[in-house]
Amino acid sequence: MSGRLPYHVNSQNHPPASPAGGVPLGMTTLADQLHGAGYDTHQIGKWHCGMSSRDRLPVARGFDSSFGYLSGAEDHFLQTRSKYVDFWRNTLPAIGENGNTSTGMAPHGDETAYGAYQYTKEGLRIIEAKGAEVAAAQVQAQSVSTTAVVHLLCVADHARADASPHRMRGEIPRHDV
Repeated sequence: MSGRLPYHVNSQNHPPASPAGGVPLGMTTLADQLHGAGYDTHQIGKWHCGMSSRDRLPVARGFDSSFGYLSGAEDHFLQTRSKYVDFWRNTLPAIGENGNTSTGMAPHGDETAYGAYQYTKEGLRIIEAKGAEVAAAQVQAQSVSTTAVVHLLCVADHARADASPHRMRGEIPRHDV
């Protein structure tokens, strides 16, 4: 996100929730640069670049919007880590948008709450909204930014087979992380 090798960003590798964790506040991010050049910028999925204070959140680091998790090693069906929900929309918890703790299904129950699906849906929503905004501006002969960047990170589990077809059909029970 900073354009620098991780060693040069945070050589002690502090966890993102620690006060010194993530990309140092004095460093400009790619999103800062793109936003400054007139792009709409959106972060979706894994952040993992700092979360110990509001000024380390994606919307304070150059993104217009953010949807996803801030830490790492989350359960991709429930959006939890160590039984705590880590699922955010901008600066607030994405209350009611994470998976149901008993079924692993989305809050409305008609689809899986698997993170990659939710992040893809959010990306499509942003792209469609941007298209509608540009079309409406053209009809009214108004000027509007036509450029946008969607930083979408769908991260799969490192160890467990959470996205297996059997798990997604509910044939394999879910275990807390």
